Amino acid sequence: MFTYYHTCLSCGTFPVETKSIGEYVAMGLEYGRTDNDDVQVPCPSCEKLAPRDYSVGNMPYIKVQGGDRYKTPKYQNDAKKDWYRSEVKHTKEVLEGKVAGIGRNPYSRMTSNNPEGVGFKKVSMETAKARAEGAKKMAAKTKDAMDAARKNS
Repeated sequence: MFTYYHTCLSCGTFPVETKSIGEYVAMGLEYGRTDNDDVQVPCPSCEKLAPRDYSVGNMPYIKVQGGDRYKTPKYQNDAKKDWYRSEVKHTKEVLEGKVAGIGRNPYSRMTSNNPEGVGFKKVSMETAKARAEGAKKMAAKTKDAMDAARKNS
């Protein structure tokens, strides 16, 4: 049996017992839901719709057998150590080129003896500085244009 508590504004709190969670969901479909998406059911005394009250009683839950062992400090410390070991191992494999890193480009392990063939060209320091200044000016012009468009709209 599952027990859900609802609070009527005029009568107070009352329990609603169901045989299954599906039966409670069906009540929500039959009587509707509140703006907060809470199931509402009619009050047994005044027949007004009463929303669910989460502050009363306990939520139904399923307890996993042996679940308490995962809360012990020893288990948590061992789990952290195992996680660190696996991260270090994976990082070493990525750096050695054995596997691609998670979330990385699948072509990241590909190399080229000719960087210019891939699209990279060496430029002088003056050219690089000039390009950076040009990019800053272009960003400033774009910002000014966006500000002007915001003022006009």
